[in-house]
Parts: sequence; C-alpha cells; structure tokens
Amino acid sequence: MRRSAKVVVHYAKLTTFIHRAALLPWVSSFRTLLRVTTGTSPCVEQGINNLNYLSLPFMLLNLNTDPQDHSTCALSYNEAEGWIEGIWQGYVDQTEAMRGAEAYLRHALAKPNAFLLNDNSRLQGPWFESLDWLLDVWTPQAARLGLRYVAHIVQTDQHHDIFTERLLQAGVLPYELQLFQNGDDARAWLREQVAQVVAK
Repeated sequence: MRRSAKVVVHYAKLTTFIHRAALLPWVSSFRTLLRVTTGTSPCVEQGINNLNYLSLPFMLLNLNTDPQDHSTCALSYNEAEGWIEGIWQGYVDQTEAMRGAEAYLRHALAKPNAFLLNDNSRLQGPWFESLDWLLDVWTPQAARLGLRYVAHIVQTDQHHDIFTERLLQAGVLPYELQLFQNGDDARAWLREQVAQVVAK
C-alpha cells in the first residue's frame, strides 16, 4: 500500500475515533494533528496541502469551558451531515448554558441552518433552569434564524429530560423537537429530515 493511501486509511480511523471518544472539542485542525503524528516528509506535506478530504468533516464553531470543573459546551458544524451539533459535558450551570445557547444564535445569524443535534448524554446535573428564557427568548430567535428540526439526546445518567419534556408540553414549538436515548437514533432521525428537505 502506498504511503498516501495509508494516510487516507489512518484518517478514516482517526475521524471515527475522535467522534466516538468525544475528542472533537480538543481537535480543531486535522492537518496540524497529521503533522504532529507523521512528521513533515514531502509526501505527507503534499497530501496535507493538496487533498481536501484530509480535513475533519467538523468545523468547531465555539467552545466554552469552565476553568474550575472543566465542563464544556462545544458547538460545531458537521459538514458531512449538514447540521449543527451542540455537545454538553459535565456540570453546566445556568450561566454556561445560556452562554452556549447564545453562541448557537450568533453562528446561526452568520450561517443559518435548519438542523440541530443537541447532545446532553455526557451532561451531569440540571441543564437549563429557566424555561421562560428558553421559550420566550432563545426559541423565537432560533426559529427566525431558520431552525426547523432538533434531535435532542437526553442525559445518560437520567434516561429522560424533565426540562425538555416540559418544553414540549408548553405548547406548539416553531420547530420539530424529538427526544432520543442514544446518538445513533438521533442521527438517523435527523438524517431523514435532511434528506426530506433536500428532496423537496
């Protein structure tokens, strides 16, 4: 196998590992990672500089990290799937939650996207404490910026999401919100929505 082919194989394996291990927030440039792990031989450098598929299919848009407990909210654009992903990890207090939600609005303003995968599976403790803020402030703005479909993965340690369930019960939302126990089901549903919109 030629070295350039090996690079492609290693890229595919590394991409899968980064996604499954939730390392995305800490890997913002695959080109840099390749240089670190393979050196700077002319063959590898040429592949890095000339082959577009040697970029991760994710673009990190925003990363909020609490310096005390290292809880995070990472917002990224999944280019391969065509949706925005919000990944919450650790104990996220109300201030952090609002900051992460506002980051979504900023990026949606610059580049609207109808699809959001919101992953709370690594979250600990409560998420949003203010239903009024999410309903009255964030939801209308997100809808005006084009949000139409939200796949929400609930916390693993609770297997449900009381806050989001209350959000569903509060009335008709301007976007479709579906709750899921795992990421595979959430992504499968969101892919169906993307395919339906593209087919129209």
